Amino acid sequence: MTKEARRMLEEPKFRPEEIAEILGIDRKGVIRLTNKLLMGYYQVGLRTRRIGQRHLEEYLTRTRAKARKMSKKRRAELSAILDK
Repeated sequence: MTKEARRMLEEPKFRPEEIAEILGIDRKGVIRLTNKLLMGYYQVGLRTRRIGQRHLEEYLTRTRAKARKMSKKRRAELSAILDK
């Protein structure tokens, strides 16, 4: 078994309801994120999804980076307005 396969098996996995609670959104929001492939997941059976800890961490990293980028852009816009 490869290290990647072992890590996937041992990684903590969460139900969409648990992720929703962590993110402060509803379960449908988590399902939308996985449907749009904005958050990774493991398919367990036909209708069951589990979100791995790695998936959650990657999603949070991407959204935080995007928020920082937007903040810098917004600050620049505000600065330009105030400097006039």
